Amino acid sequence: MGLGTVVGTRTWGGLLTVAESAVLIDGSEISMPSENVIMYHKSASDSGGGRGGGNPIENSGVVPDIEVGSVG
Repeated sequence: MGLGTVVGTRTWGGLLTVAESAVLIDGSEISMPSENVIMYHKSASDSGGGRGGGNPIENSGVVPDIEVGSVG
């Protein structure tokens, strides 16, 4: 989207949802991923009701503009 520079490490490419969260005594919330999401989009080569080729993030992750690796 061109909103800024992404700095970090490539993400793993899985899409997860958060169904519930718990409110803690200090008013903050904690949540855990609960379900994976599989998204399909229709590709130009998909002539029928097929599932197409997925989406641009799933299974490939987001590649940062500036790669920062771990120090080992």
